[in-house]
Amino acid sequence: ESVWAPSPATAARCEGSPRSAGSAEMKSAKTSLANMHFARLTLPTDRRDPRLPALLCAAELDVLQLDYPRPPCAQAPNDQFQPLPDFATGFIQQLSDLNAALYLNPQFRVFTGAGWGHAYGCVESVAQLLVEGGNGEVVVAAVRGSNLLPILEDLQADGVDLSNVQTGDPWEQLAGNVVAADLQIGAGPLAAAALEGARIVVAGCYDPGAPLLAAAAAEFGWKWDDFNRQAAAVVAAHVVHAPLFPGEAATTGESLWSPRTARIDADAATTVSAPPPRTLKAEEIHEWLLAQASASAGSADVAWDLSALRCRLTSPRDVEWCDVRGRRSGDRWKLDIRYACDYSTEFWIAEGDPAGSRSAPLMPLQQYFLGLGLPDRNVSAEILRNTGETQGGVLRVGCRSASWARCREFADVVHGALSRNPHHVWSSPADVDVNYAVWQAEIPRDAVDIAVDARPAREWL
Repeated sequence: ESVWAPSPATAARCEGSPRSAGSAEMKSAKTSLANMHFARLTLPTDRRDPRLPALLCAAELDVLQLDYPRPPCAQAPNDQFQPLPDFATGFIQQLSDLNAALYLNPQFRVFTGAGWGHAYGCVESVAQLLVEGGNGEVVVAAVRGSNLLPILEDLQADGVDLSNVQTGDPWEQLAGNVVAADLQIGAGPLAAAALEGARIVVAGCYDPGAPLLAAAAAEFGWKWDDFNRQAAAVVAAHVVHAPLFPGEAATTGESLWSPRTARIDADAATTVSAPPPRTLKAEEIHEWLLAQASASAGSADVAWDLSALRCRLTSPRDVEWCDVRGRRSGDRWKLDIRYACDYSTEFWIAEGDPAGSRSAPLMPLQQYFLGLGLPDRNVSAEILRNTGETQGGVLRVGCRSASWARCREFADVVHGALSRNPHHVWSSPADVDVNYAVWQAEIPRDAVDIAVDARPAREWL
């Protein structure tokens, strides 16, 4: 197990460089790829996405980043503390789709933030399925240390400032039960895992641009003070996952799902391919990139400047750019502290009974439910219709409150009213959910130790 915890001297010498037990310098990587083909996806946290196999077959990827954001809410059967799951089980269910790609393409590598609060537990489940699928020799790495929930009090006692960087509020003002504290680690620990041969790297949380930068740094042997190349990789990771290009059509359904992908070479020249049928225009992409850069111009590892950016079309659907400028981003990493902020419940109601024989208008119900609001219970009731429609539609009824009991009471009232009215089709009885908000802090990157443990899958069992 190697540990990533740079001292100020190490950071000044080689910013972001992984430090293993025997060396403070990053090992040089032998390049075998002319360029690296990359995709980044956000997948369901608790189930398999059936569209992934088609992408793996069509794209011939070298690096796949699978993001699993913490859920914004969870079912709350009572008003007691509800712990979050240890890791994203959706990644485990997705692994059967990755087995063939790992077997057939020895260059294929997967980075994921599915580890949440228990990267080791996630890796052990991954290893079990790899062994059962005949991939017991595939090296799997657990990057541990991003879960800071157990040590928040220790950090505060050590003088680490946990103030909210967005509002300036001091840590003492945080109200609500803290359920997670995820550190967005940079590329250094992930690159350490890649250099140890890991083809599946599981972290609890990382900066969104860290996996591609880690993969490129390991593959091409980039130095950690080469900020221009670093910036190009991080920008590419943001672009393939950012909002739609100008005029790009959103795709839906399994047959149409074709996310953007990027290719980056050893000189950090980058080409992004848009999903068909979009035809790109270099001028549009240039302006779009500048807008994206102004919205988010920094990461855990590097900040970027696109003022010298040059774009050109290499095909109707491929745009290449170069001359991204980078600079050191500082010595602090973002810390996302999730806490329970309130409760909610929601119903969806449509006109007509299940047999379709009779219908009743939604407006009287809307007015009735709006009348159930209280000072400590916010009620919403909105009729949603297609453009041009004046009848029918769907009534969305919701309730939010700091009190679980108030939401449960509202759900029971709505359920009772709908049970007495057979002329509406409505959703099943709603559960009460607890909602989470994020308190974002920033802490020095050397305030915590990040451990990297890479082994063949069979050795994890």
